[in-house]
Amino acid sequence: MDANAPDQPELERLRSELSRLERERATEVAELRSARHRIMELEAQLAASRDRLPDPRAMAVRAKRVARRGVGSLLRRLRNR
Repeated sequence: MDANAPDQPELERLRSELSRLERERATEVAELRSARHRIMELEAQLAASRDRLPDPRAMAVRAKRVARRGVGSLLRRLRNR
């Protein structure tokens, strides 16, 4: 037997360590896949919610119209006193 060859207990320890590392890697890969899937779901939800948002310009026009109406009715009420 070669003097540099690992003995049987060392070989078993290395196999055990390799097996443990492979299991850890498989777990990490599964976690990454799950996280990637969740990110894709959230991105899809965000894109869908953006489609439902009203146009900001239309909202600004509406807000100005409501403000003018509010000021006009306030002036009328003050005049009618």
